[in-house]
Amino acid sequence: MDNKISFKSKIQFVDYSKFRRIIKDGCAFIEYKTNTCDILSCSDFYTENIRTCSAGGFVKPIRRLFSPFKKALGFHILNDKKNLEHTILRLQSALNFTPSGGLLIGGKKLYEKNGKYSLLNFEKIKTFMGSVLPDFSFFQQQRYLYGQTHIHYSLSKDTWTICSEINGENNLKGLPDKCVSTVEDLSKHFKKIHIARQDSLFIGDKEITKSEAPYFFTGSR
Repeated sequence: MDNKISFKSKIQFVDYSKFRRIIKDGCAFIEYKTNTCDILSCSDFYTENIRTCSAGGFVKPIRRLFSPFKKALGFHILNDKKNLEHTILRLQSALNFTPSGGLLIGGKKLYEKNGKYSLLNFEKIKTFMGSVLPDFSFFQQQRYLYGQTHIHYSLSKDTWTICSEINGENNLKGLPDKCVSTVEDLSKHFKKIHIARQDSLFIGDKEITKSEAPYFFTGSR
């Protein structure tokens, strides 16, 4: 990684009520149920209900307020055979800038319906991101059967806001509003976590440092 890089993307986990407040001001929504709206170039985007899907984005934040070189591309890819075969070509076509950072999140280990494509899709996208970025943050394989995640990205603030619900809206055994709120929650929610050198991690308003969770910051891709 180039030591001259000055940006530092913020990754912040919040509860669902705060997430809803952040997205209420009209940012663009990435729809994952169709192949025409699941990849979006926009400076302010969000998507919800990431379960077996893979979602995230590529970013090129510039510190100058009105720089024409600022770019962001978000995606939310449904786990099915068609996306397994064609997603990388579609991402390559949509990515019309050289990113300086990125984030990937999602995937589950399931053995029914299209669940078998979930981690295959994730790994394929992860490999592609690694081919165009020297480092990027990822949160791989949600462990909870009914767990789900929502994400928002603001290019002007260079911030990823994430809400991971441990139970999710379809869970019949637990409260649907239980969200990741501690380092322990985060470790339990995702099987593998990697925070890129150029990114910072927050849970609520508290920054999580390398000394508190070294396995988040030193894990290999």
